[in-house]
Amino acid sequence: MRLDPKDKLFGQPILEVRAVVKAAMKRLLWGDTKSELEMKIAKRLKKSRAIACKVMEGLIDENYLILEKKTDDNEIYYNLAETEKGFGFGMASANPPISRQKADLLLAEIIEKAKRVNGSKEYLYRVETLKVFGSYLTDKEILGDLDVAVKVSPKLEGEAFVEANFKHVAAAKKNGRAFQSFFQEIEWPYKEVIQMLKTRKKGLSLHDEDSDEVVRLTETRTVYTFKPS
Repeated sequence: MRLDPKDKLFGQPILEVRAVVKAAMKRLLWGDTKSELEMKIAKRLKKSRAIACKVMEGLIDENYLILEKKTDDNEIYYNLAETEKGFGFGMASANPPISRQKADLLLAEIIEKAKRVNGSKEYLYRVETLKVFGSYLTDKEILGDLDVAVKVSPKLEGEAFVEANFKHVAAAKKNGRAFQSFFQEIEWPYKEVIQMLKTRKKGLSLHDEDSDEVVRLTETRTVYTFKPS
């Protein structure tokens, strides 16, 4: 996915709205009341609370975010968490077009990262395949970005994975990562791999092969497949 910085969403610049979703992805949008959430969004947008309320409602109605009502030690609080659609939006690129030469370099880099993930005990998920699609499969020398579909799977199964996940999340918490729900803890090992693959260099757009409808409907080319040693 590539965003046009000139576009708007819910009446606001699309990159500012993406920043709100990214804040939710970082577990920063929670509070004792819904009003507190609106104030936090208003602060990020640098807009009025009324505009923040409109953006929050739009993100929820359009299934970018979900509003969770939680209880902790008998205290009720609210949390905004991203959906799969919201995660894709938050990770979307707003970068200018890139050359095929740069796309080739980005592709080589993500393949090396996939190999690193698969060869490390640090990660609980492995990269099964990487597939390219979109403008990279054309003869064009200037591309919108490099679209890569990634398929991952757990390295362990059953109770072994549950136990490893518990230890992994505990270590992440010790290092300062906050989780607002049990669901977020469960999905962290997956998102950790996706974030690792997402290079900081501009021009790469990652897609989950299993959940992104676009991947299932378009032509793809496999560029990496995990091979057990």
